[in-house]
Amino acid sequence: GRLVNDWENWNKKKNQQVKELVRKGIPVHFRGITWQLLCDAHSSPDKFKYAEHLKTTSACEKVIRRDIARTYPEHDFFKEKDGLGQESLFNVMKAYSLHDREVGYCQGSAFIVG
Repeated sequence: GRLVNDWENWNKKKNQQVKELVRKGIPVHFRGITWQLLCDAHSSPDKFKYAEHLKTTSACEKVIRRDIARTYPEHDFFKEKDGLGQESLFNVMKAYSLHDREVGYCQGSAFIVG
């Protein structure tokens, strides 16, 4: 927890120690944030592209919305109509449809994203 809270100091001054700790294993409850810190996701240009894609309209939105409800209908995270799971899935699918305009949206790709 201390390492995550003081990431800049640890990463710059104690990089070798961070590598050793990662090799020993990252506790489950810290993995998500730790991997984001390790790959510098917070300052990634892709994070800013994603934010821009969310503000843009995609020609595939209607089709994506229709298929989202069919993706993992029995899974607790995805079953609630317009819930957090379905909205999160929609956002990623929409952003991808704008990122790769040649592919756009493919039916069934939401299962991969999910």
